[in-house]
Amino acid sequence: MVLLAVLYFLGQSNPVMKLALLGAMALFIFGAHIATTVCAFMDDGVGKGILCFCIGIYAIYYVFKESERNFLKVIVAAECVMGLIIKFVSLVGN
Repeated sequence: MVLLAVLYFLGQSNPVMKLALLGAMALFIFGAHIATTVCAFMDDGVGKGILCFCIGIYAIYYVFKESERNFLKVIVAAECVMGLIIKFVSLVGN
């Protein structure tokens, strides 16, 4: 998270850092999704693992309603915030 904050502030004036920020955010989101899927496979079996892998909204439901792993809840909450930032904040423009 600190790395993302540093890249954000460096990216205000440098377009290469903006690209690095977007890449780091995309890797974090991808890693969080993979971690959610792996935990679903390990804890609750193949059915819920496949659902988490294929249906993104179910992965969010699984983490907050069915999973007991607190670190996963923090990671997925950060993933949702970053997804909204990528979607609605203009990081590429200017």
